[in-house]
This record gives sequence, structure tokens and C-alpha cells, in this order.
Amino acid sequence: MKYRASEWLAFTLLGLILLSASVIAVVCSVSSVYVYVHQKEQPYHWPGTWFGSYYAGAAYVDVRSTPLGNTPGGETTLAYCIDYDGPIYIGTEYPVTLKPADDTQNWRKIAYILTWYHPPEDDDAGVCIQGAIWKILDNVIPNFIPDKYHTGITTLVNEAISKDVIREDDQFEWISPKPGNNTHLVADPGETIALQARITDSNGDGRSGVKVVFSLEGGGSLNRDAGWTDTDGVVKVEVTVPDHVADVKVKASTKGVWPQKYLDLPDNKQNLIGIDTTYQLTVSTKLWIFAFIHVVPEIPLGTLAVVITCISALTIRKRRLRPRS
Repeated sequence: MKYRASEWLAFTLLGLILLSASVIAVVCSVSSVYVYVHQKEQPYHWPGTWFGSYYAGAAYVDVRSTPLGNTPGGETTLAYCIDYDGPIYIGTEYPVTLKPADDTQNWRKIAYILTWYHPPEDDDAGVCIQGAIWKILDNVIPNFIPDKYHTGITTLVNEAISKDVIREDDQFEWISPKPGNNTHLVADPGETIALQARITDSNGDGRSGVKVVFSLEGGGSLNRDAGWTDTDGVVKVEVTVPDHVADVKVKASTKGVWPQKYLDLPDNKQNLIGIDTTYQLTVSTKLWIFAFIHVVPEIPLGTLAVVITCISALTIRKRRLRPRS
């Protein structure tokens, strides 16, 4: 984004992706809203970097249902640029129309990056997230971004290829060693057990490219900390049980920030996609499942029974409704 050395700093962007520090999805039904772009570095530090007259990173904006003029007010969120060749000014309010966002490969890539890398850990990370969004949508890294950021940007873009995130109505469950809940398995001490879980969409079809994080408590080891679902929506992990009596808990978890609508600005200004506001812009979802592994003596000769109890997926879909003024 480019700015002028005055009160009316100009963003040379086509759109922004709005983000807040929270990942709680909230819903309210309206068709027209207003967006106020804050002054530079207001109301908090902008996580990004200025390169001369250009900015790459996240900027703060307010979203509201009634016009307030060129003054702050409303739900404050962070914003990333979608494109970089449309003007928008800081300290300015814009009317916007909510329009449906399509479930396309590019938006799945962006949702993946926003789900797993926002908020940025520092200003450099903010530049890389912004640059990745530009690269995905415009197939270009703007020449004002120094070369030292290009590797980080390219790494994010490459990781997001063929990736996806969970949606609100997706299901997550163990399917092996035995399908269903309260699955039992007998194994020898120190044996390696292959666990499989599956993520399906609202139609029951597997959702591929979703990142799943694994963790372990109570002893033993995992062969991986994270994996991605295959074309059937299946992800695998191997658990090596302890060689002694123990209670082991395996957790598989995932999350998703999915944009539903974007903010359409008039007169070829920037179009925006927002997260965590009360305007049905996005839905954020968290899913996790557990496998409880009990390593216990089965007979006096010393054989151990390993009982694996797979409980059903726990789905967290948090919504916060705010009264409209």
C-alpha cells in the first residue's frame, strides 16, 4: 500500500482481509455496512513494515452498521490487503455491501494461511502473510517488498497449495484400528499402534488438505506432531505405547477460519473479507478427538492389554451475538 505524507495517507490496495486477535465466530444478519480505515499506527501498532511510501502487513479498521463519518467507531479488526492496485485512504469511512465469497482454491489457500499463521508473531511475519496473499491472488510479489522477505512469502504460498480448513458442519472421528467409539485393542508392551482419523464435510465426503495436530500425554511417543488429510479425508499417526503400566492420552485437533462473505466497496475501491465480526463474514471452528490408551496387566504371565477408547469428536463452534444499535 502506498501512502502520502499527510493526514490522508493512501493505500494502493484493492482489498483487505480483516482479522481480529480472537478466533471466535460471531453472526449478525445485515446486507450493508460501513468500514472506517484508521490513521497510521492507530488505535494500536500495525503488524507490518513500511517501505518508503508503501506498507505491507495488517492495518486496523472499524466495521459498523451505521455511518459515523470519518471518525473511529464500531468493531475494530486488523486488515490485510487482497490486491494492491486500488486506492483507499486512512482516516476515511466507506459504505460497503456484503456479497457471498466463493469456495475456490485461492480462498482455501488464504483461509489456510489465516487459520495457522495469524496473528503474525512479529512485523516480518506480517509482511510475509501479506505478501503471500498478494502472490496467491495476483501471482506477483510487489517490487517494493525487499528480497529478504521473498523466501518467507514463497514458503507460505507453497505450503498452502492444495490445502483446506474445516468448516462449521464438518465431522472429525477415529476410523481405525476399529471404527466407532470405545474401541478396544490388545497389544504387547512397546508395540506401535497405527491410528487413523477422518474429516468429512456436510455431505459425508472426505475433506482433503486439512492440517491435524497431534499431542500425547502419559508416556510413549508419536511418529509425527502434525499431518494433513489425504484425498479421502484420512490422516494417520503412529503411537508407540510404553513398555510398562501407563495411561496414555492421544489428542488430534484441527481448526479453521473460513470466510463466507466479502465487503464490496463502491467505485472500484478495495473489496474486503472480514473475520470475527457480527456480520456473518466468517465462521471459525475447532474440532478435536481423543484416544485414551490404557496399558494394564492382562494375565499373571505378564502379557499386557492395551485398551484404546476413542471418544467422539468434540466440536467447538463459538458464536457471539451482539445487539444491533
